[in-house]
Amino acid sequence: MPIHKNVPSALNKSDDERLVKQNEMSDAKNVTVSTDSSGNAFVLKNVKGTTAVLNKVEGEVVAAPYQVLGSCVDEEAQMVYFAAFDTDGTNHAIYRVKMDQATPSYEEVFKSQYLFEASTKPGYVDMDVLRADVNQSGTIVPILYFTDGVNNPKKLNVDRAMDNSSGAAGAYSSAEDIREFLDAAKTKPVHQFFIETGTNASFEGNFIYGRNVSFCIQWVYQDGEHSALSNLSEMAIAQNILNNEEDGRKPVAGNHFYFDIPKGNSEVKEVNVVFRDNETGVYYIAERITKGSDIVRGGITVYDDDAGSNGNGKYYFFGDSDYEVMPPIEANKPFDNVPLTAKTQALVDGRLMYGNYTEGRAVPEVQADLSLSFQNKYNEDLNELSLSPIHAGSNAPFTVDFLKSNVKVDLTKMQQSISSGDEVYLDFTLEYDKLFAYKTNGAAFLQFTDALNNVYQSGKSSTYPMYFKDISFRFRLSVSAGSTANMTAFKNLITGAVTAHTQVVKYRNNANFNSEWNQTSGGSTDVSKAITQADIEFSFITENLTGNDFAIRPRIKNMTNVSTSFSPGGTLTVPGADATDVGTGEFGQSNLPNLVDVATTALIKDIYNYRTFKAGANHTLGMIMYDKKGRSSFVRELGSVYVPNIGDRGDFERGTAKIDVKFPEIGGQNQRLPDWVDKFQFVYGGSDVEEFKQYSVSGGFSSYWSKGDYLSVTESEDAADNIYVSLKGWSGSVQSYTGNNGADYIYNFKEGDVLRVISYDQDDGNSEDRVYPKGLEFSVVGKRRLREDVTGESMENIRAQMEDERDRQEGRTDAGKFFRAYRDMFERDFERIRGRKTVGEQERDEIIEEFAKSLDEAREDVKNIPLSKRNDVFPGDWAPAKGDFLVLKHNGSSGWGPQDLHVNLDGDGDPQDVSSSQNHSGDANNEHWHPIGNWMRNVVVEIYSPKKETRTKVYKELTKVISRGGDTGFDPATGQLDHTQDFQLRSGDTWYKKTPVNQMAKHSGNYSLPGHNFKYWKLDEFSYNMMWLESDNASHFFASRRHAFGRPHFVNKYAATNNRSYSITYSDKYNSDSTILNLSNFNLSKSNFMDLPSSHSQIDRIFSNEGYLNVLQGAKASRVPVGKTAVQLATQQDILTTADTVLGYPSYYAGDYGTRGLSEASVKHDGRIYFVDSVAKKVLQLGGDGMNDISSIGMDSYFQDNLTNWAKESNPTRLHVGYDPDYDELIVFAKSGGNFNGFAAAYKTSIRRWTTTYEMKDANGNEPTLFEKIGDKLISCVDSPAGNANAARTLFHIHQDSATRAKFYGSQKESVVEVVSNFNPSMVKVFESLSLEANTSNFTAALTTSDQNTDISSWEERERGYYAMIPRDKSSASTSQKMYLGKVRVQNANGDSNITFFNKINRLPTSMLVGATLHNETDNSAVTDNGNSGGNRVTIASIPSGTSVGITPSFSASGVVAANDVISVALDSATYGDAIRDYFCKIKLTNSNSSGGAFELFSINTHYDRSKLGSEKG
Repeated sequence: MPIHKNVPSALNKSDDERLVKQNEMSDAKNVTVSTDSSGNAFVLKNVKGTTAVLNKVEGEVVAAPYQVLGSCVDEEAQMVYFAAFDTDGTNHAIYRVKMDQATPSYEEVFKSQYLFEASTKPGYVDMDVLRADVNQSGTIVPILYFTDGVNNPKKLNVDRAMDNSSGAAGAYSSAEDIREFLDAAKTKPVHQFFIETGTNASFEGNFIYGRNVSFCIQWVYQDGEHSALSNLSEMAIAQNILNNEEDGRKPVAGNHFYFDIPKGNSEVKEVNVVFRDNETGVYYIAERITKGSDIVRGGITVYDDDAGSNGNGKYYFFGDSDYEVMPPIEANKPFDNVPLTAKTQALVDGRLMYGNYTEGRAVPEVQADLSLSFQNKYNEDLNELSLSPIHAGSNAPFTVDFLKSNVKVDLTKMQQSISSGDEVYLDFTLEYDKLFAYKTNGAAFLQFTDALNNVYQSGKSSTYPMYFKDISFRFRLSVSAGSTANMTAFKNLITGAVTAHTQVVKYRNNANFNSEWNQTSGGSTDVSKAITQADIEFSFITENLTGNDFAIRPRIKNMTNVSTSFSPGGTLTVPGADATDVGTGEFGQSNLPNLVDVATTALIKDIYNYRTFKAGANHTLGMIMYDKKGRSSFVRELGSVYVPNIGDRGDFERGTAKIDVKFPEIGGQNQRLPDWVDKFQFVYGGSDVEEFKQYSVSGGFSSYWSKGDYLSVTESEDAADNIYVSLKGWSGSVQSYTGNNGADYIYNFKEGDVLRVISYDQDDGNSEDRVYPKGLEFSVVGKRRLREDVTGESMENIRAQMEDERDRQEGRTDAGKFFRAYRDMFERDFERIRGRKTVGEQERDEIIEEFAKSLDEAREDVKNIPLSKRNDVFPGDWAPAKGDFLVLKHNGSSGWGPQDLHVNLDGDGDPQDVSSSQNHSGDANNEHWHPIGNWMRNVVVEIYSPKKETRTKVYKELTKVISRGGDTGFDPATGQLDHTQDFQLRSGDTWYKKTPVNQMAKHSGNYSLPGHNFKYWKLDEFSYNMMWLESDNASHFFASRRHAFGRPHFVNKYAATNNRSYSITYSDKYNSDSTILNLSNFNLSKSNFMDLPSSHSQIDRIFSNEGYLNVLQGAKASRVPVGKTAVQLATQQDILTTADTVLGYPSYYAGDYGTRGLSEASVKHDGRIYFVDSVAKKVLQLGGDGMNDISSIGMDSYFQDNLTNWAKESNPTRLHVGYDPDYDELIVFAKSGGNFNGFAAAYKTSIRRWTTTYEMKDANGNEPTLFEKIGDKLISCVDSPAGNANAARTLFHIHQDSATRAKFYGSQKESVVEVVSNFNPSMVKVFESLSLEANTSNFTAALTTSDQNTDISSWEERERGYYAMIPRDKSSASTSQKMYLGKVRVQNANGDSNITFFNKINRLPTSMLVGATLHNETDNSAVTDNGNSGGNRVTIASIPSGTSVGITPSFSASGVVAANDVISVALDSATYGDAIRDYFCKIKLTNSNSSGGAFELFSINTHYDRSKLGSEKG
C-alpha cells in the first residue's frame, strides 16, 4: 500500500489543497519548527509557554491597570525597560525586567503622572537606551530616551530615578523638578537681568572700564546637558561713565558688575556665566558656578550662593581674567529645538534623531496700546560728589580746634531718594608734609625705657607730639544702601561705615625727622628722637556739617613694628594705642594736607535712569512668547510710537522717554495668551534713525570769496547758499573734544544726513537758560577739512584729504578735478596689481616701483597747487576758518542762513560792529567773510542718518520679561493680560549721558549784533560745561553703542505649530569621553534636519542600522547614510564615503510599501527590518537584498483576509510585531476587538517560511500589546486589567522552554498542525490508515476531503510510531452506513412502541440495528417521538421477530409514520460509512498537552490506495 509522507515545516495557507507540498502545513497553531543544532532540526514541536515575571520584592504587586506601549533593551546590563500606561489613572510607570539573574524579576524604575501628560493615550512608545559616563566619574549609567508622538520627548536617568534618598531625583515632589528630570528638552533660562555697578575697595585696579559687554547664563544639568544661553542682559556699563564727567582714564570707582544668578530647579547643578563682547559679538565664559558653593579668589568674593534675591545667587564680575571663548555656533543658538512631539526616534552615531515631529508655535493675536512717559531734564551736576581738605580755621563749622585735619564730603548734589543698591565710593589720597599727633587726654602714645630705666613719652600733648615726615595714605571705602532710604539716612549709613573703617600705612622716616619726648622717670631732661619706622593703623571719625555734608578726620589708632633713634638696648611700648587726634604742620601753623587722586563717585543702581528712547524718531515694538522650555515664538508686532523732539515737549518733559505698553480689552474681555506661553518678552524693531551724534558747534559762516575761484556763476551761487558750521570745539583742532580730551566721537559724513538744532543759549550774554527750537533741521551736504597747507604732509594724510574731497562736489575747482583724477588713478592702478604675480609682460615688482614713482610725482603736484585752490571756501590762515566744517544746505529759516547779518574783521582779527549788511555785488576781489549770528550761540546739534527701509525687519530683545504668575498682569491660571496693567519699557535705544560740552566763552561787552556775545574767534577761551545729551554710545572713549540689544528675532506671519511629518531632526553629537551630554542640543542654525518626499507619506519609524538610518514612511522605505554619503558605482553597488553632512541622500527601496502610520508594526533584527503594510496587506522584509514580500510566501491570502477584516473595524485594534530570537521568528500580532477575532502568525527567518499561528491570550481574553527580545529570550506584555490586584504578576512574561508547553499567560492552548496528503493530486485515492513519527500518541486527528470528514482519537504504537486505521466518512454526505428496513404496513398510534413493516426484519443482524436511529425516507426527515423536528430521535430497541421492530422512546403522537412510508436506519458511519476518498486528504493533528510535556513530530504518513472508481491511470 502506497504511503505519502508529510514532514511539516512550513505554512501554506494560500495554495489549493492539491498544490500544498508535502513539507508544508495548511494550518498550524502554537507549534514551532525546530531548527536547532541538537539533532532536532525540522522537527515540529508544541511551542514553549510563558512564565510570569514576578516583582523583585516578594509579594509586591502593581494594582494599576496598565498597558505596556514601548520597550528597549540594555544588552550589556541584561535589562529590559518598559513604558507602562495607566489606563485608569495617572500612575504611569517605567519598569524593568532584570535578566541578569537565575530567576528574572521586574522592578519599578520610576512612576509619575508626568511620564504621559497628554489626554490622548499613545499608540506606541519608541524607546532607546544610552549607556554613558555622563559626569566622567567612572560609572556607566543607563539613560532612557523615549517618545510617543503625543507627549513631549522624554529622557530618564535610570540610576537617579531609582534613588529615593533626600534630594535625589527619585524623591522629587515638585512638578517642575520632575518634568525637568523627564524632559529630553532642557529648559533654557529666561531671566530679567538687572546689572549693577559696584566698587570693592579691596580689589586693586579697574578692568571693567572700556568693556562693552552683555551678560547671560547657561544652566548645566545633572546629566551633563547644557542649556541654550539665556536672553542677554542690558549692555553692562558702569553708571559713573554716564553720570560723571568722563576723561578717558580708568576710574577706580565702579570696578565690578554684579547681578543675581537664577539657579534653576533641582536638576541644574552648575551655572555658566557668559558675557558677549558687544563690539565683536564674541561670547566668553566668565565663570563656571557650582550650585551651593561660593567662589572666593584672592579674598574677593566672586560668587555668593545666597546673596541674591528670591533664592538666587549673586555674581561679581571684575573682568580681570583671560576668558574662554564659547563657540559661536553654540553661543548664537536661540534655543534647543527639541521637538514638541515626535513619533519615532533612534540613537545613531552618537546623535539622537527624531522623525515625524512637531515644532514651532503659532504666534497669538495680541493688540497693544503704546504711549510715552517723560522725565524732567536732570540737573547738570546731579549726583556729583566733591571733596575738599579743610581746617576749622579756614572753614569754621567745627567744634574742634583749628589744627585738626579734615576732609569735607559734599553730598548736596546727590539725589534725595536712595534705592537699594545705590552706592557711594570714597577714594582719595591724603599727603602730609609734616604730620603731628598727640593724645588730648595727656596720656602718652609711645613710651621708651632705656637701659638705665629712664622713661620717655611722646604723643601726650601738643608740647610732646609725635612727628611724621612725608607720610601719605589712600582712603578707599564703598558704601551701598541695603534698602530704600532718604539722603539723611544714607549719609548716616556712610558715616557709620567710615568710623568702622581702618587702614594701615607703612611709615619710613628717611629724613630722620624728630618727635618730642618727655622724660617722666630717672630725670627731667626732654629729648628729640625720631620715629624711624612704624606700621601705623589709622581710624577715622566723622563730624556733621551743614545739611547732609560731613567731615572725615583721620586718627592714629595703633602702631606696630616701631623703631626710634634712641640708643639700642631699651624697650619701646605703645601704651596709648587708641584714637589719637591728628593735625598738620608745626604747632601754630594751619596749612592743609594735599588731597590727590580723587575718584569719589556716586553710583546710582538704576541704570534705566540713563536710558531713553531716541527723540525725534519712530520706535517699533513687538513681543515674543516663551514656552516652559524657553523656546521662543516668532515676533508679534505691537506697532510703533513716535517720541517727539526735545523742543516739541513740555518744559518738564525734556529728560528721558519711556514707552508704556498696555493690552486693552477686546469685546469687553481681557486678552488671553495660550496655555503654552510661560513668559513673554518685549522686542525692539529699531527706530527710523540709523545713527546720530549730539554735540555743540562753534559757529556758522557763509562764503563770499572771489568768484574767480569758481568755474561758473551758477556754482558760485550754489556755494553762497551753503552754510559752513564749524566743529572746532568738537573735532579737528587741538582744543576740541576729540583733540585735547581724546574722545572717540568724530562725526563722519553720510549721504542723506540731517542736522537738527537741539538747543542754544540766550543771546543776552548773561542768561543760563537755553532755547529748544521746534523742527529746526538742515540737510548735511558734506564735511570738509579746511587746511592751511599740506607741504610736508605724508602720503597717508594726502590720501586722507583725497577721501575728504571725494565727498565734495567734485570737479568744481581745479583742485577738485585733480584730486578726483588722482584718486581714480590710484585706485585703478592699485586694483590692477593687487594679488597678481605678473601683469602682462611686466613683473609685479616692476609695476609697484613704477607706481610708487608716480605717487611721488603726484605728491609734488599737490604741493604746487595754490592754497586758494585747495581751500576754496576760506583761503588764508585765519584760525576760525580752518578745521572741520559741516556743509549745510540752507533751509530758509530766518536768522540761520547766509543772507542774514554779517561782519568784517578789524585789524586785530576781532569782528567789526557794523550797522547794516555789506553789499555783496561789488568787486569780485572784495574778500570778506560772513558769520551767521544764531550759529554763534553755543548751539547743540544732532546729526543723524535716517534709516533705510529693509525688506526684513529684525527685532531684538529688550530686558523686560513677564512671567506667568510671577509678574502682575499675567494671570497664571487663565493667561489673561490685565488691561489695567502698564508695562513700562525703560531700556531704550539711546543713552542719556552727562557730557562735557566744549562751548564758546561769552563776551564781557555787549555787541549790538545778535550772536556776537559769544567769542567764537577766541579758541583759547573755550571751556567745558556739563550737559545731559542723548548719545549713541555710553562712553565717548570706547565703543559702547546702545544698539547692542539682545538676540535677534523675526516676524513670520505664517508661523504655526508645524507638523514635520516627513522630516528627521538630529542633535549634536555626544562623545563618550565628554562631560557634556549633547543629545538635547538641537541647533536649528546647523540645519539639523532632513526632509523626505511628502509623496511617500509620514515617517512612522526610524532605525539605526550599521552606518545607516532605515526610514519607514507610510508608503515608502529608505535608508539614509549617517555621516557618510553613498556613491553608486557602475555595477549599481553603493559604496560609502565620509562626508561633512550628518544625513546623506536617501536610497529608496523598490515598491511603494510602508507602515501606514503603525510604528509598532515594525521591528529590527540582525540588520533586517520587518514591517506590516496594512493597506497593501503585506508583511515585508528590508535587508541587503532589498525589499521582499514575505507575506506572499504561502500566506498571501491569510494576510489579505485578516488585514481586510482588521481594517473594517471603526477602531482597529493594536497591530504590532515582535521577534523571538530563540525560534528566529518574526511574530505579527493583531489583537482581537469588536467583530475582529485577531490573529498571530510567525515567520521563521532561518528557513524563510511562515511556520505557525499563535493563540496568545489569557483566560480572560487579554492579549499581548508588545514583544521585546533580549539575548535569546522573548518577553511579551499583557494588559493588566483594572481592579485586579495581582495584575502586575501577569504584566511581563518570558517565553521559555521550562514553561508548560503552549500555555500562555496561565491559559493552556492546543497545538495544531494540519497537512495535506495529495500525492499525485490528479489521482483519486482511498485513504486507508495514518501513522505518526512522533514521541507521543497524545494527538487527535481530524481528516477532511472536499466533502468528507472523519477523525481519529486513539493510536496503536507500532515500530516506534503510532498507527491508526482511518475511520469511514462521518459527514452527512456518507451513504454507505445507511440501511433500508422496509415499508410501513400501518400508521402508528399514540403510545406505540413498535413499527410494523411489510417485510421481515429479523433477517438483519441485531447487533448492527439495535441503537440505530430511524429515518423516514418518504419525507426525508428523522423519526421523532412526536413527529416534530424538535422531538426525541427514535432508535431501534429490539428486533423481536417477523416484520416489526421495537423502538425507544414510544410514540407520543399518532401518525408519526404513515402506512407505506419507507423507513431507513443509519449505522455507525465510522464503521459503515463511505471510505475516505478524494484527490487529497487534509489531516489536522491536535495536541491538548494535558500532560504538560513537549511533543516532537517528524512526519505524518498517509497510507492510501488508488480508487478503483477513478478515471486516472497508473
